[in-house]
Amino acid sequence: MTADAWTGGEELPASAGRVEIVVIPFGVPGSRLAVLGKLPELRLVQLMSAGAERVIPHVPAGVTLCNARGAHDPAVAEWIMAVILAQLRSLPAYADAQRTGTCRPCCRERTS
Repeated sequence: MTADAWTGGEELPASAGRVEIVVIPFGVPGSRLAVLGKLPELRLVQLMSAGAERVIPHVPAGVTLCNARGAHDPAVAEWIMAVILAQLRSLPAYADAQRTGTCRPCCRERTS
């Protein structure tokens, strides 16, 4: 098995005639998805996101389309919790004090 990279540009890699699986990168405009019909051995298209509406019209008949529904849920939940904790503990104020070399009681800046 060989892997090649297509970054969403107009030109396909030289291996296009042998491609069986495509993972569509983030940010590929819908106008470039027509290339999927130019891949004679294509069997599977994998998305990096949950939404598939803009891709569906470009997937040839008989090709499996997979989305990434739920794949990013744990990372998003962790990020949300980290931001909540950072705000509750005034971490932005501490980071500013560290960056500016000041030593002020950051806890006095808390509103609650």
